[in-house]
Amino acid sequence: MIRSVKELSLLLLAVVLLLVFTVSACFSPADLYAVEVVLNKPGVAYDLSKLAEVKGVEKVFYGPWCKEAYAYKSHYNGNLIVVVSVQGLKCASVKTEPSPAFSVAVKGYSKSADELATRIGETSVNWNRSKLDSTYIFSKKIGSSEVFISIKVEPSKSKDRSDITIGLWITEVEEISDSLAQKIKSEIDKLFTKITLSDLSKLIKVNVIKIALAKYTTQEYYIAIRIQIPLMTIAETVTVYSYSTTYSSQSLNVSKLELEKAEQLGWKTWVKRLSGNYLGFILSKTLNETRLTLSGKGVNSTIELDFKVVGLEKLSEDILSEFREVLKAIGLSENIVDSKKFKKYSESTGFKYVPAVSMSEEDVKKALEIELNWLLEKKIISGLSEKDISNIVSAARLGYAGWNSRLIWHNDKWVSYSSTPGALILKCISPPPQIFSGKEYGSRTESSSTSTQSTAGEYLSLLSTEYLYVILAVSLIVAILAYIAARKRYAS
Repeated sequence: MIRSVKELSLLLLAVVLLLVFTVSACFSPADLYAVEVVLNKPGVAYDLSKLAEVKGVEKVFYGPWCKEAYAYKSHYNGNLIVVVSVQGLKCASVKTEPSPAFSVAVKGYSKSADELATRIGETSVNWNRSKLDSTYIFSKKIGSSEVFISIKVEPSKSKDRSDITIGLWITEVEEISDSLAQKIKSEIDKLFTKITLSDLSKLIKVNVIKIALAKYTTQEYYIAIRIQIPLMTIAETVTVYSYSTTYSSQSLNVSKLELEKAEQLGWKTWVKRLSGNYLGFILSKTLNETRLTLSGKGVNSTIELDFKVVGLEKLSEDILSEFREVLKAIGLSENIVDSKKFKKYSESTGFKYVPAVSMSEEDVKKALEIELNWLLEKKIISGLSEKDISNIVSAARLGYAGWNSRLIWHNDKWVSYSSTPGALILKCISPPPQIFSGKEYGSRTESSSTSTQSTAGEYLSLLSTEYLYVILAVSLIVAILAYIAARKRYAS
């Protein structure tokens, strides 16, 4: 039992870490303090090799969507950062994701979609397997090639039948020899036999495999210019009061606690009951800008309770009454709450990015105009007229920067990328690139009794509210399991 608890605890911890740290290159708070234009107008050309030779220009990492990027101090104001990059409009890499080179559809297959999904998704195979909506994708290194098989399963119009679409594409090789094709065919046959679709593997013949090389489409790349106000970070803290205690009584039976009654008092509830009379719960409530949390775990006649108040400078009797009221409602003693035992401390809630120097939108637009003219003068770009520069500057706004909002040429005018049809809009948030940090300006810490977002800068929370509740719930499960394990070990 102890071993399984440890394993499950590690698994749950991994889930938490995955939730917190799975962040791709997305919208950045730095975009709010910048303007950026992609010069994708026909006729505009560029030669970055000339820029690389200029003194004071450094090659930098700007983002995964860029082939290359350089940064230097603005000729208008040395406090501003200029980034000149080469980027596309459709995707973040030189090649788009390949589509199947071969595809075949089977209508009314004699097994239900649910049955097939179970067999395809759960049968043990020696291929890598992933799923996107109703499509399973298998991949495997075979010889020098990488082979991909997609199997899409949907319910058919006929009862207990399904419609199947099979795709095949092969990468990492420029040509598929007869021997490699035979080897791939053999592996595909084995895979289809394992997932009980052996009768469909005959649709993928050797001659089909030989012409199934992945077809990539290469997108065009353009030069882009960004003017950035340097940033600094301000850490934010919040005042916290907490108190932990263990309550035990012969009249207490934790399985009889009426935790659902807390909802009638405005508390959000999360309850987990396990066999053996074990119980865990989290109750939470928000009063104005103050968050109250009461969590507990216990067995039989003993329960451990944790009280927490976040965002209140001074603990008041009103807050203590909230705890007493909910304790009474769920079946515990009001006297458990002891104001003298609450400990006060500060807790980090996250940080925000703010400009390290004072710059107006007009300053940034003027810098953009000067840098575009300088790049023309140095013959780093060509094909851009004075009217083009005037129109770009007129269209520019502070915040028109980054993947979503950068200016691009569309329908004979300069517009934000996000307003164009078919734009790939990113909805996640990531920290700004290191090159935008105003290190020389230092950083400071702000302390407050609340954890509300500040309008002085874009607040980037260390943990979103949604993640916080997931983590609290997972942490509580881990705690319950450890509690069970400890009691069993003690009993033995």
